[in-house]
Order: sequence, then C-alpha cells, then structure tokens
Amino acid sequence: MTDPVQPPEPQQVRWRIVAMAAYVTASIVLYFVLAPAIADQEQLKSSLEAAGGWGVLLYVGLYCAQMFVPWLPGAPLDIIGGATFGFWETNFLSTVSASGSGLVIYLIVRRLSLEAIVQRFPNLLDAPWRLVKLIQRQPWSLIAVNMLTGDVAYFVAGSARTPLLFTLVLLGIMRVPSVMVGSALGAGIISNVVQHKLDIMVAAASVVTIVGLSIGFAIARKFLPGWLHRLEQKAGDSAGQSSVRH
Repeated sequence: MTDPVQPPEPQQVRWRIVAMAAYVTASIVLYFVLAPAIADQEQLKSSLEAAGGWGVLLYVGLYCAQMFVPWLPGAPLDIIGGATFGFWETNFLSTVSASGSGLVIYLIVRRLSLEAIVQRFPNLLDAPWRLVKLIQRQPWSLIAVNMLTGDVAYFVAGSARTPLLFTLVLLGIMRVPSVMVGSALGAGIISNVVQHKLDIMVAAASVVTIVGLSIGFAIARKFLPGWLHRLEQKAGDSAGQSSVRH
C-alpha cells in the first residue's frame, strides 16, 4: 500500500513561490529582448544565414526560448525557418525544439508541485487550478487546452501530472499542422491566400475533433461505462503515482 503524500513544509512552499516569481520575471525580460528580433523577420533571416552552421543552433535556441515565454509568438519562427533552411529541415528543427522544450517545461512544473501552493494559498490560483483538476480527470481534454492556449498546455499538463508519453505525443501531434503551414509559407510552397484557407481548415478540423471527442466520451460513458472507467482510473493512477514520487 502506498504511503500518503506528506504535506509540504512551509519552507518548500516559499521556495516554490519564489521559483514561480523568478520564472515570471525572467519571462517578461525575455519577451522584451526577443520580441523585437522575432518581429523583424528579414533581419532575423539575414542573421541566421550569416551565422552559417551556428544559425541552426541560434534558431533552436530561439525556438526553445519562445516555448518558455508563452506570450511570444512561435509562428513567425516557423516562417523564418522555412525561408532560411527549407521546408523539411524547418519541420524537423521546430518539432525537435518544441518536443525538447515541452519535456523540460513539463518536468519543471511537475517538480514544483503547484498543488502544494494551491493548498497553502487557496485563492491564489483558484481558477487555473480548476482547469488542472479537469485535465487530471480527463487527460484528452488537453486537446482543447492546446487549441485555446497553445504552448501553455505543457505547463497545464505538468501541473496535472498527465502521463508523460501521452502528453508529449498528443501535444506534438497537435503542433504539426501549424509548423507545416508556417514552414511551407516561408519556403514559398504556399501563398498567403492558401495559408489563410489552410488556417481555416485546421481550425475547423480542431473544432470537429474536440466536439467529436466530447460526443464520443458521452456515448462511451453511457454505453461503455466499464471501458471508460478503466481508462479514467488508469489516468488517475498515473497522476497519483507521480504525486507520490514527487
């Protein structure tokens, strides 16, 4: 039988709050440093080309940084990458960078154990924590979170302690269409008009996916209660085991 999770010491809670404050401060600083560089696409493209082989590392570094700063747009980097490195190369670099950064974000947030902060200060993160509890009960709802918040879904998944492999695969797949559209636009494979149509198609497909999953789970809950119960129990067990370890 697993021992219950011990409540954190006040010093641990304070350390976690300090870590969160430091992250927010660093994010704001990074935004004002990186936002102008990402916005000036021609200058950034010239800098990447002038850097030669180091341009790849510079691109990966920028991509990872924007993952850690949720209010920095990532789409311009896909376009710049497509124009600089080509379509397939950019898809590879962007996907690897996003997956690596997403993994680090997930592990850091899970290690911080935001639940301890919520327990100590119930009103501090009340509204976001309700979203986290929803994800804990139904990990598939990460699809909707990703559509609404983008890369913030990695932070939410870390707080909810969703299964690691499930999280990386799901959010990685969700990112592929936008990366492909951006890199194709930058590489000149598609035009702005085509991109607009594709954006509408991707948005429509995402909405249909979310609605379809919602209907599917409603049907499963009514006609396949045993199967759905096992699925949710497995997700809950994964989250519980992670809580005990951390």
